Amino acid sequence: MKINYRTCPILKRLEDKDLGSLKFPQELLDDQPFLDTIYEVFEENATDFARNIDYITAPFMKAVITAMPKFASLFKNTEELNPLEILDILNQPSLTGTLINHDEIHLYKITQERTILYEFWYDRDHGRILLICYYDSAHIEHSHTIVYEDYLRSPVYHMTQLLRVEFIQLFKKYAQVEVKYLPPKLKPKDAIHKNTNSTNCGVTILNSKWFTTLVKSDAFKVSGHFRLQPKKDASGEWTKELIWINEFIKTGYTSPARKLVCEKQ
Repeated sequence: MKINYRTCPILKRLEDKDLGSLKFPQELLDDQPFLDTIYEVFEENATDFARNIDYITAPFMKAVITAMPKFASLFKNTEELNPLEILDILNQPSLTGTLINHDEIHLYKITQERTILYEFWYDRDHGRILLICYYDSAHIEHSHTIVYEDYLRSPVYHMTQLLRVEFIQLFKKYAQVEVKYLPPKLKPKDAIHKNTNSTNCGVTILNSKWFTTLVKSDAFKVSGHFRLQPKKDASGEWTKELIWINEFIKTGYTSPARKLVCEKQ
């Protein structure tokens, strides 16, 4: 993995606290209050966005997408599930950071008082960053889901993306995720497994191979999933704790996850 300003141009903009040039649909170019707001809010929150930068690998994202429906099924009213409810499950007062999934980028700040979300798409063919969605509960009048060729307008699109961001954090917390932190200015000679980071931002690489058991036969397997596990709290009362159940197989040959191998050594 090579992290640099060319492959991840959003990192330079976070470092400079300046969004720079963005691609907008023509109809929004005349909406000056909107344009001013997205730049001002970014500048105000860039430091927070840069504190927690996660780079999501394809295997990790595939595992997340597979597990999302199972997680949602734990709740009776999934249509009413909201970002603040996920904060309670995570037992955190807020979530702030940046998610980079190849060319898809989310900047987020979720607190009890305010919710901010930017979604960008890096157009590598033209070397430009497209703003797909901007939502700010403090400036709701300037929030937009921006339609490009491959995107559909939806009044709840921003909510779907917020829940997706939070679910990744749930997965990161409860599943045994393989995490590699690349500090700023990580040179090849200092890097492990040829990972480098030439930027001034620390980046965490999220991978799923650490907790995924590879099936080497046609045997039946059970995918990794979340479960609300009954347990007693400190007062002796029964409650439920959200836990992650690793993928397992009922019969056949498997190649154990690296985490399991390390635990036996």
